Amino acid sequence: MKDDPRGGYGLPLWIGGVSALGFALGAVAAGRGAVAGAAGLALALGAALLVARRIHRQASHPLRTAANVLDAMRHGDYTHRARTDVVRGPLSDLLVEINQLAWHLQAERTRTEETSALLSALIERVDVALLAFDDQSLLCWWNPAAQRLFNARLRVGIRASELGAEAFLTGETERSVTLPGNAAPSAWELRRGVFHRGGQRYQFVLLSSAQRVRREEERAAWQRLVRVLGHEVNNTLAPIQSLAATCRDMLEEERDVPAVLSALELIEHRSASLARFISEFARLARLPEPRLERLELGAHVRRVVSLDARCPVHVTGKHGVEILADGALLEQALLNLIRNAVDASLARQGEVSVDWQVDEQSAILSIIDEGEGIANLDNLFVPLFSTKPGGSGIGLVLARNIIEAHGGQLRLDNRVRASGAVARVTLPRALRAEREGALDAGASDPRARGTG
Repeated sequence: MKDDPRGGYGLPLWIGGVSALGFALGAVAAGRGAVAGAAGLALALGAALLVARRIHRQASHPLRTAANVLDAMRHGDYTHRARTDVVRGPLSDLLVEINQLAWHLQAERTRTEETSALLSALIERVDVALLAFDDQSLLCWWNPAAQRLFNARLRVGIRASELGAEAFLTGETERSVTLPGNAAPSAWELRRGVFHRGGQRYQFVLLSSAQRVRREEERAAWQRLVRVLGHEVNNTLAPIQSLAATCRDMLEEERDVPAVLSALELIEHRSASLARFISEFARLARLPEPRLERLELGAHVRRVVSLDARCPVHVTGKHGVEILADGALLEQALLNLIRNAVDASLARQGEVSVDWQVDEQSAILSIIDEGEGIANLDNLFVPLFSTKPGGSGIGLVLARNIIEAHGGQLRLDNRVRASGAVARVTLPRALRAEREGALDAGASDPRARGTG
């Protein structure tokens, strides 16, 4: 409220002047002298000024308080409140409404902040790559899953064409796409949409692994099948194995029944082999969740290599790197891979070498054999399929399941310039996992990481 140029009294002063004039006219009309009239006029004017000042003070203070509260709200501070017990009437009602407005805006802000924090936590944790581009196709923001997918090549302001993602910003908003230059699975499901922030229009792109979804569905189907087969076959094998052993014991003293003994021994042997097979296959359905701990990759690999000495296995990796892994499960996976490499190399009297490379995000372990190579790469991870005589087709599937449970990947390829195959195991480094854990704990602002 602006002060009146006559001292801030405005209307009350005018009222006081009129009152004083009335008193003066009354005094003159009553026949009093000039001196008495002047004194009456002065007294009336002073009284009117005092009344006007009090009225002005009582009216201006609540209005100034209301103005201060509204100014705080205009600047985003909804914590100020006006006192409503010092005034009555319409001014009190006005202050009550202003306080209610401040309460409502404060509650809305709290609700918005909580929703934003929840969305940020979900975006950070979800295993779906999320990228945001502006109208010039420049990258503005991404989440950790996108960072892993594009091998840390992301930076603010990089063009979609440099990432091979230009085609993602046009065409159908829901479709299957491929990432030909990426080490990750090539089949991806794309979802695209638009959002606005600060008056600016952006496009977001979601990329989820279609291959991983199919693998999870396939794994769940196999687990159901294994449980049924294990129950039925074991119920059949147990009495057969017991009966075969009993018959053999009863006939051991008879010399004229060698064929019966041989047949019973074969039945016992086959039932025992089938029982071992079912038990090994059932491990796929009982794979426990990894219990992660810090492991030095080189020391762990050397310990696993020492368990199979059928042919020379050379550990050539020199980089020291720590990973977060379940030691027992990872040992089981690596032992299966090294055993396969040794089996392949023995057929050609070759050797096996184990090496690893390290980048900012991962450790990539390579197990290289000198065998004949892999004839059918498409069926490698199909349970029951094996290229080895007497193989169960379980080892590679079990190894892949264990490695993927650690957030890693397993690939097998034939060597390019030599005979043999190479198994590549990608595992997240301990430092990367710790950084992502810190993000989950609350560092959800992408600008705090320099990512948008």
